[in-house]
Amino acid sequence: KETEKRVHLSVRAPPSVGKKSAESRVGRGKSVNLLEDKDGREVLRKFLAKEKSEENLNFWEAEKAFVALCEELQKTQTQTNLERIQANVRIIYEEYVRDGAPQQVNIAIRTREAVDKNVQLLLSKDAKWDAVDQELFSEAKNEVQRMLRKDTFLRVKFTSDYKALRQKKMRPDSKITEHIAALESEHPELQAMSVEDLLRSISDSVVQNPVPEVEACAVELLSALNSFMDLAAQQTPSSPSSRKRASGIVDWRGGALQNESKTAGNASSSKNRRVHTHMLCVH
Repeated sequence: KETEKRVHLSVRAPPSVGKKSAESRVGRGKSVNLLEDKDGREVLRKFLAKEKSEENLNFWEAEKAFVALCEELQKTQTQTNLERIQANVRIIYEEYVRDGAPQQVNIAIRTREAVDKNVQLLLSKDAKWDAVDQELFSEAKNEVQRMLRKDTFLRVKFTSDYKALRQKKMRPDSKITEHIAALESEHPELQAMSVEDLLRSISDSVVQNPVPEVEACAVELLSALNSFMDLAAQQTPSSPSSRKRASGIVDWRGGALQNESKTAGNASSSKNRRVHTHMLCVH
């Protein structure tokens, strides 16, 4: 029926690469993405708290989480998963979107009305999976995001918190630290691993999964590590005594790796020993 059709709003694309948004113009030189960067969001949250407008960031995060939830649950379209999505929609709508909501965000009337209609369709008793739309709150989120970019970001740049974060992000080791943190977050077991444990894990993987894809991946990883440590060794002087201590461990570790990774080939074993030698000498 015409009255049951979902209302569609055009979702505006983000600013083109050639155009500089307010956020990218913040400060001179490198800027921090206050929404996509985790530390940036914390700086933004602190600033918004002082201005008593935290609802904008809270809604932005809620919408992003909603999209991720839809992408995950739509893979298995069960009634239980549909109800989970409906429950999440109800929370977001009641908290941020409906007129008079506790954390009502400032969006256009037509946008609010469209969301109202689509939410009612999704929450109806006879709703099916075809009523699920992960872009349900997208236009509302985009309006909030544009408002933040045009106004809030320009004022955040003058705070000491932002300046300190920007200085931190400009350090050469900042990106490396971020990648390490992301890796450890996804694979917590790495936090307790020594270099020897890591190399043993790579070797064991090749032994336990003697297939070309695994071996090729292991060789590529070790080759990249070896190239990096070659460069690092050229930049970091090590004393004769540290080299001597390292060689004793490498002899034992190298032999162990060689015995464990015969299926990976001599080339892979050689790379393991060379990488470990460099890593121990540098550290």
